[in-house]
Amino acid sequence: MTEGQARRVANDLELTGNADTTLRGKRVLVAEDNVILSMHLSMMLEEAGATVMGPYPFVDEALGALAQESPDLAVLDYELATGNSRPIAKRLTDLSVPFAFFTSHDACDLEPWSTDAPVVCKPNTDETLIVTMTGLLGHDA
Repeated sequence: MTEGQARRVANDLELTGNADTTLRGKRVLVAEDNVILSMHLSMMLEEAGATVMGPYPFVDEALGALAQESPDLAVLDYELATGNSRPIAKRLTDLSVPFAFFTSHDACDLEPWSTDAPVVCKPNTDETLIVTMTGLLGHDA
């Protein structure tokens, strides 16, 4: 989805009053090591109605959380404080949990097994990420 398409969908959500309920009732795991960005992602997802698991800056913390509870979807930074998020993505795949990468890495830099996961490049708009996350649920936002 292009940024223009995401902006149009976001505008439609605002006009219909659904902007704050797009992810209502969904648990979203956030794996992000940048403190400011992780706080922003958490607030943005909560405003869209989601319950945030995390944010987790470390691979082992995210994997530990996944051992306790399965989210409905996840957003992963590719490079975390203790390495890349491939083990988290692998575990999410094993659990059939859809996820997206939110990263400054180019999609071509990611491992071949992750090509089915959408990649939202940093920086980007909140709307683009919300539309991407909604798309993971199979909704037409």
